[in-house]
Amino acid sequence: MKSTLRQTLERFGSRSLYVRLTLFAALIVVLSTVVRLVVVTTLLDRDARKTAGENQFATATYIAKDVDARIRLRFDFLRLAAERFTDDSKGKASRWLEDSLSYRLLFSGGLALYDPTGTLIAETATPGQQPASVAGQDWFAKALDSQGPLIARLYRAGDRPFMTMATAVRDSSGRPLALLTGTAGLIEDNFLKSVYEQKVGEAGSVLVVDPVANLLVTSSLGPKFLAPAAPPGINPLHDKGRSGFRGVGETVNADGQQVLSAMVSIPAAGWFLVVQEPTDQAYRPVWLLKNNFVLFGGISVLVASFIVYSILAYLLGPLTEAAGRLHAMAQNDEPIDFLPLRRNDEIGMIVTCFNSLLANLREKEALVSHMAYHDALTGLPNLQLFRDRLTQGLHHAQRQRSDLALLYLDLDGFKPINDKYGHAAGDAVLQEIARRVTSLLRKSDTVARIGGDEFAVILAESGDDGVLVAEKCREVVSHPISFEGQTVSVGVSIGVARYPIDGTTEEELLRAADDAMYQAKRLAREGSGDACKSTGSPL
Repeated sequence: MKSTLRQTLERFGSRSLYVRLTLFAALIVVLSTVVRLVVVTTLLDRDARKTAGENQFATATYIAKDVDARIRLRFDFLRLAAERFTDDSKGKASRWLEDSLSYRLLFSGGLALYDPTGTLIAETATPGQQPASVAGQDWFAKALDSQGPLIARLYRAGDRPFMTMATAVRDSSGRPLALLTGTAGLIEDNFLKSVYEQKVGEAGSVLVVDPVANLLVTSSLGPKFLAPAAPPGINPLHDKGRSGFRGVGETVNADGQQVLSAMVSIPAAGWFLVVQEPTDQAYRPVWLLKNNFVLFGGISVLVASFIVYSILAYLLGPLTEAAGRLHAMAQNDEPIDFLPLRRNDEIGMIVTCFNSLLANLREKEALVSHMAYHDALTGLPNLQLFRDRLTQGLHHAQRQRSDLALLYLDLDGFKPINDKYGHAAGDAVLQEIARRVTSLLRKSDTVARIGGDEFAVILAESGDDGVLVAEKCREVVSHPISFEGQTVSVGVSIGVARYPIDGTTEEELLRAADDAMYQAKRLAREGSGDACKSTGSPL
């Protein structure tokens, strides 16, 4: 058994039934493992993504609220300072600004006071640090008209980023008396330093984006300050963020990395904050679980394959024997014969069926051979058998120094019958023509159907009978044919070629007969001759 099994494997390789069934069992294990993997990991993936997104959003919300609170604290300071300003304060503006001692904690860049025309009145910072006039700034008019503090501008002074806030100082009637500005360093400990130092996982980052100016206010990825944000079209999720989207989603960042991002608004500034982390880190627990499932599945496949392979080696022994015998028969190592029946099971049924098929095949070999060389409709020899007999006839004529005639018949008026009465009528006409022509010939002669409505006749040792037989064929073909109550008629054009007068080879005789047939067809159409023509001598 082991030797037979080894021979079978060596012979069939991956086509062996042992291998296929073993692979099928392994496939079942793989599919079941994959199903479990898909179901379990889908649920885990969904929950993990939801949980990761919620955690990301919670982190973003916390940081955004902290940043918003720091901005609002500075807004509140400017608002309270503006409310303390009076007409008397204007004459001693510098003293009034210096009295606001707490400003140093919030505005490391100092305070500045401008009159309604935008001219600098006083400043707490080093003289010249604040612009002498802001009348030309695009935010100046907006700040004077605003009913509360706003972010005036973001800029760099050397390598340090700053943000200037502004609010209008008004009298009791609401008329603007001055413009109060405060400048804060973005990287101060009590401002945005905690943002750009914030770490999210191993490679995550926090970004603060100004959607109006398309500006990256600060980012822990680098870190970066006041850098241009990715242009529209680079990061689809950020594009949605500029349009007002707030939430969690996956996107591809400007570096081409797939990330999980959470977006939260910073209302006081009109910005939004993004906390992002590469998805391969955010979803790492799920992927580790998937890997464990795959490892377990691989072990299951190996164990199941070994068990199935061992069982099959026992159960399929008779089939292996039958396969070996059949292979030996196919290689002519032993004669084709019936197989021995070992078991009355499915394999035994296969052996019984094979033996029955072998008996039937031997009976049908003659029928198959006949069908290969004969026309299915008329039963006449086909073109292949016709050429073989023409070759044999020429060889016989050459050896015996005798003659041979070749008739080429082409039906006239056959196509209208097909078109008018259908293919069934056309088939009946062809069968009747075949019967009539055959009845005229000797057993040593051959009539074959070589085309749709074309026939050929080989007359061995014909003498001068070729033309005579052609006339008889034309006569019997012209007789009316009945089909399902209808009477139809066809004509025939016949070309006759004789060996050795018109040719000594197959091709020469066929060409001569074909040319004679077309000449006869032409003469018949012109009414100047019969529908039979011999190339060797006139009719």
